[in-house]
Amino acid sequence: MSGDIKNPDYKNWITIIPEGEMVMQNSVITKNNIIIQDKKDVQSRLLLYDMKGKKLKQINLPETGDVSAVWYDREEDSVYISLSTLLLPAKPMWLYPGILVGVYFIKETCLLI
Repeated sequence: MSGDIKNPDYKNWITIIPEGEMVMQNSVITKNNIIIQDKKDVQSRLLLYDMKGKKLKQINLPETGDVSAVWYDREEDSVYISLSTLLLPAKPMWLYPGILVGVYFIKETCLLI
């Protein structure tokens, strides 16, 4: 949802991305896109939207599994996910933008916290 900071009453808010048949579990707002995490048939999905709420694509996960976390690093302009599969524990993955706007690739990464 979006609201005007000068007129913040709830009645003035607008829905950017309405919930559909699946319930949203998480969202991340980047500099150029909104990424929504939901589940369909017990599988996590990541959906990419533009800032006006138009669905651009589903981001394909490298393996079937559960996305347990999605977070955005504003300084690096990078999105990270934690992906668990039936055979492996959670592992961090890095979503990085490709040459085309709105295209993301996923690769395994190591996060030092």
